[in-house]
Amino acid sequence: MKTGFGSFSFLKVFPRLKWSTIMGGLALFALVAFAVPVEAQAAPLEGSVAASWLRGNGYYGNDIELTQDTTISLDFDLELQNVELNGHTLTIQGDSSRRMLVGSITGNYGGSALKISGGTVMINGGYIEVYDLTVNGGALTVGSDTTAISCAHSFRVESGKILAKTGGGEDCIESYGDINISGGNVTVISGGRGIHNRSGNISISGSASVDVTAAADAIKTDGNSSITISGAKSVKAAGNTNAIVTEKGNMTISGSTVDTKCAGAGDSYPIYAGGDLDIDNSIISAAGGDTAICAAGNLNVKGRATVIKARAAGSRAMRSSYRKITLGSPLMVASPANAGLSRDKSYIAMTKGGDEPARDAVIEGGLVVKFDGNGQKMYHAPAEQVLVKGSRITQPDPVPMAAGKVFDGWYKDASCKKEWNFYWDTVTADTTLYAKWLGPQITTTSLEAGKVGKPYTVSLSASGTNNSAAWRGMAGNLPAGLRMSDSGEISGVPLKAGKYTFKVAIKDSVGFDSKELTIEIKDK
Repeated sequence: MKTGFGSFSFLKVFPRLKWSTIMGGLALFALVAFAVPVEAQAAPLEGSVAASWLRGNGYYGNDIELTQDTTISLDFDLELQNVELNGHTLTIQGDSSRRMLVGSITGNYGGSALKISGGTVMINGGYIEVYDLTVNGGALTVGSDTTAISCAHSFRVESGKILAKTGGGEDCIESYGDINISGGNVTVISGGRGIHNRSGNISISGSASVDVTAAADAIKTDGNSSITISGAKSVKAAGNTNAIVTEKGNMTISGSTVDTKCAGAGDSYPIYAGGDLDIDNSIISAAGGDTAICAAGNLNVKGRATVIKARAAGSRAMRSSYRKITLGSPLMVASPANAGLSRDKSYIAMTKGGDEPARDAVIEGGLVVKFDGNGQKMYHAPAEQVLVKGSRITQPDPVPMAAGKVFDGWYKDASCKKEWNFYWDTVTADTTLYAKWLGPQITTTSLEAGKVGKPYTVSLSASGTNNSAAWRGMAGNLPAGLRMSDSGEISGVPLKAGKYTFKVAIKDSVGFDSKELTIEIKDK
């Protein structure tokens, strides 16, 4: 019997082979060459698992679909394809030296949450699309051609590090609920918008450091949603369109350091509030844009520690489109030196020389100069002055007046030993100048007690008097048995116990002074 393919015959070539041997070999070859591999069934995923368990139970490099809330502890490096939350919460924890490489994490409907409290989670080319995202430790790195992180409900960072990048024109981090960054370090590099909240508020506070670079808006809220930056360690925002912007909502910056830039010079702003803008005790740098700092509503700046450096590429340093700018005392325009405030129908802008809106202006807390009457009630009392450090105090005019006194200059100390020189002296800190007065000043503050029937003598004292000085009683009565001389001596023998209050005065050729005093007379 011949068996072969065409003219080829196995039996001719291998005459000793049996037909059964040939058929058995062919069957074994077919089984090895064409068998479909059977994948081992992964063990059920439990609520709390270690990376080492996932590696040993068929999950490494594969997809995961949660059937319950799950915690993964990174005791080893771990690689997964895609993770579907299915309405559950995935918590990732562990040593920051351990890495978890994931394709994408999805589940943007209610209950689907991602929490990172340790380890390093890396997503390269994929994205995160969840209902809630919380980072309170560890590190998260996401690199995507589309939106890197999208949250349907909320995005929260309490500690840890986030690096998010997108190369396309989409938002890098977007949320439809509140974005709250109260700590940690968030770095965003975006080919579109950086951090964008489409229907919620943005809050940056506490020890948070945020650094956003974007081809469009760096940090933005839509609608009436607000942006609040309170006590933040550092916020840096650079956008080709706007840096920090609310569409219609209010913006508050307090107790924070904020550095903003935008590349555009047209209808673009480093800081723009579609509502009111409140700045309090903050250090702000705003560079670029048609107007460096702009609000559609009121623009209120206050706080002693506030320093604003506005450098517009367009015409104005600061602008309130429809309402007003308010600089709370002791804030002032520190640079340029001759800058002031000018009004237009729709805005108040920093100006240079009174007419030209300045593109470069500095606002900072000035030094407060007060004028003290030095124990006297002043008439024509000078108003406080707020000055830039190193400037001279304007000498008050008219000079103050006080009853019975002649004004004799302003001094650096209450004892009037160091006179202030208005031509040479400059302010380096908050300053109080004390008035010096010529004329008598009663220095007696209290009188010794006496006893009924016992001789009593006390002399009143005054400074700044001349030889014409004389004492008089003005109101009230001395104790019965006592009288006061022109020299200010009170003497005699008290006749009745009690407390006696009276008013005395001294007058000389320059002026006078008066004071109320009390003597207590006790029984024998």
